[in-house]
Amino acid sequence: MRLKVNNFGQIQDADVEFGDLTIVVGQQASGKTLFLELLKLLYEAKGISARYEEIFPRTTDEKIKAYFGQGMEGILTDDTVISFDGKPVKKSDIWNTGSDEKTDQIFYIPAQRALCFDEGRLKSSTDFTESPEVISLFLNHLTNHIYERASKAEKETAFLKFNGFDNPVFYDAEVGLKKEPKGGSLVMRLNDSVIPYMAWSSGQREFTPLLLALERFKKYGKEKPIIIEEPEMGLHPKAVLDFLLKITTEFLPDRKIIISTHSNIPLEFAWVLNNLPKDKNDYLKELFGDELDGVSDKSIKVYAFEHNDGKTVARDISQLNTLSDNAFESEWGGLTNFITRATNLMYKYE
Repeated sequence: MRLKVNNFGQIQDADVEFGDLTIVVGQQASGKTLFLELLKLLYEAKGISARYEEIFPRTTDEKIKAYFGQGMEGILTDDTVISFDGKPVKKSDIWNTGSDEKTDQIFYIPAQRALCFDEGRLKSSTDFTESPEVISLFLNHLTNHIYERASKAEKETAFLKFNGFDNPVFYDAEVGLKKEPKGGSLVMRLNDSVIPYMAWSSGQREFTPLLLALERFKKYGKEKPIIIEEPEMGLHPKAVLDFLLKITTEFLPDRKIIISTHSNIPLEFAWVLNNLPKDKNDYLKELFGDELDGVSDKSIKVYAFEHNDGKTVARDISQLNTLSDNAFESEWGGLTNFITRATNLMYKYE
């Protein structure tokens, strides 16, 4: 799976060949989200177009605006060059690419996921009419999943099980769905206390829609790739690492995973997987306390979106070589820039 793009929004040049696990790092507004939204579009354009046409006929630019969000209709220009798996894709042909299925071919968990809830209750799709399509699709998944859960609940509050994904964030507490006439609201039970959503920690509120989505995506659509934006939001680094371990063992053996991040933890994780000996299981068990079944033969790729003077260039930094002559690679896409400079100054003035 390979996507090459030139002159797309702020992206001047990006050539990304996705591995089994791909990590994308870069500054805010460097184009990471646009690039990943484009990847999903190229997988599903025919089906997305068909959904739009069911509502009312739209031009190419109107569909682009509906997909990428308000104000983004000019994101594709005559200078934009796209190649997907070696095949050129013109703007005029973009809605004839990908699957004609109207269901997701790539699952997308956006960074704005916590905005789907208002005091523990799901918002309406009408709240996101000007937002990128991936947010509306994600909200639909959450809505369907929660309604299914609520309809099957025998008690007023159904407490959810996440197969260990929730341990590093909720510990002994349980996430519950309190039944209401129009679905339900999220609550948390700790010992004998029931804690409302707005009293949770910010990390717990950020993490819960991610948990619900992964639970749904594991049940529906096996082998379909998953894009996860900023899984670290609101979390302690140990919880981020625990999440990476869990998603790697639960999902990576069967499907591709793509993560965008502003945290160094996923890059440290990638460095370990890429640099330990080929027979990794003994080393991984000693390091993480458990074996990562089905991981040792997986390809791990890391790309940094370098943003300068309003333009972005994507670089393959999969080796994460701290001795590289390219500062953007040696500093892991800028994540270790400060500590690198500080360390150099300490040696300079010793």
